[in-house]
Amino acid sequence: MDSLDPLLHGSANRDERKYPDPDRFDIRRRPSDHLAFGRGEHACVGMNLARLETSALFEALIPRVERFELIEAEPALKNALRGFGTLEVRVA
Repeated sequence: MDSLDPLLHGSANRDERKYPDPDRFDIRRRPSDHLAFGRGEHACVGMNLARLETSALFEALIPRVERFELIEAEPALKNALRGFGTLEVRVA
């Protein structure tokens, strides 16, 4: 990223120069490759709780879920962040 380029948080972990399919969720990407929780004095104060909750969720789901199927996704774009207004999935 050129130092004159604006920082777009929604672009984090989506650099096509680094990832072959940047828009695909890949749980195997190294956690140090993205900006989700920041670092140093800019680290998110809730990151350890969020990581603990995510680990507990996946540990509970892995033995029960074979796959997730995307039904509908409606983006909710803000100035610098990306998210979903609607994210409907089928759990199989």
